[in-house]
Amino acid sequence: MSKGTVFYLDDESELLEFVKFVLERYGYKVIVGESWKDDYYSELENVDMIILDIMFPQGELNGYEICKKIKGSERLKAIPVYMFSAKAFEEDKEDALKAGAEGFIEKPTPIDDLVTLVNNVVAERKNNV
Repeated sequence: MSKGTVFYLDDESELLEFVKFVLERYGYKVIVGESWKDDYYSELENVDMIILDIMFPQGELNGYEICKKIKGSERLKAIPVYMFSAKAFEEDKEDALKAGAEGFIEKPTPIDDLVTLVNNVVAERKNNV
């Protein structure tokens, strides 16, 4: 049985697959994507946590904009969103919070720290739903 479902959006395919592999090994179902698609709205209704990169290729929505879209949806706004980026100046962290994210994860981060965060966030969400 799955511990929960995590949605992870990042344009770095190697990192995307690595994080997916690790979280699946720890018992999570992981939905991944390399760019935002409005089709994700229906899939997101059943996730326990969302992890978003900030920077995407020119012309695509950035992570802040995606977070605002998610938090602007009545059905999705309660899902915890964490920004995941190497762009980790204090202003980036503040912008993540302004966009509605619950927190910020710096790249690179020790995998144990990432797993611990996911465990805590998903457990808290399941206790509050």
